[in-house]
Amino acid sequence: MASRRLKFAAVVVFALVGVLLAARTLLPGSPRSGGAAEQRRDAIADAGTPTGASAPPTAEPWFVAAERDGRHVTSDEGSLEAVIAEATVSSRRALERIPFGTGLDADRGAAIVESFTERLRLHLNPDFDAHQALIARLGGSTPYLAGAENADRYRAAFEDQRGAFAFAPLAPGDVRIRARYVRGARIPTDDTDGLPMMEVRHPSMFALAGSGENAERRRLDVYEVLIPMAVERTPGAGGGRAAGAVGYGFVWDEDRRAWTPWAVWVYGVGTDAYPPNFP
Repeated sequence: MASRRLKFAAVVVFALVGVLLAARTLLPGSPRSGGAAEQRRDAIADAGTPTGASAPPTAEPWFVAAERDGRHVTSDEGSLEAVIAEATVSSRRALERIPFGTGLDADRGAAIVESFTERLRLHLNPDFDAHQALIARLGGSTPYLAGAENADRYRAAFEDQRGAFAFAPLAPGDVRIRARYVRGARIPTDDTDGLPMMEVRHPSMFALAGSGENAERRRLDVYEVLIPMAVERTPGAGGGRAAGAVGYGFVWDEDRRAWTPWAVWVYGVGTDAYPPNFP
């Protein structure tokens, strides 16, 4: 049974300036309470070191400035599409700042914007059936889609976590896009974008998902779309929301001619925050 849980488990890695603090395998999201929810956690021996963590940035992170300067907005079901539309425009502007020669042509650029906004919509307005439909369309697998015996537990974990990012305050006009790997070559990250404090990935959900070693060996293109977002803290950290950012990682699947989920990175907060559902 342990191996079965690991097969469908998402890996959550917390980091603090490059130091691995904790790693657990979870179902779609981290449980928001103890008791039975804690039983959904399984320790793993080696989850790797989060990509991009090096030295602390010297300047105020851009996502903190976005909140301080009042660029955060809070959506609801009525205003969600307006927020998504602004994030779409901002994403297209971000594409124009991508350095030449990084493998992101016009078609791939348009596709990553569409993939990002689709993921963002599902995080802000979580819907389990839509979430599973997205995974199925991209060729992924989950216990629910496979009709596995732990499908109900998988869905319960999703529902348990869904509120952490639902209609979270964010700055849709401040989207950034950057390369993580281009044809398998790791691209050094810019510390002015901030350092990831948490990484959520699902090694078995998609055929191309995996570690940086996998990206290098298979010469993959991996890109990240970042957006400032107020991240919910756990009760033990005082609750409420902290200024942060979420980075949606995508890998190009040449066979499908589509971007598929690679990882989700959270900036600004680590072990004191709830991780998002994946993808």
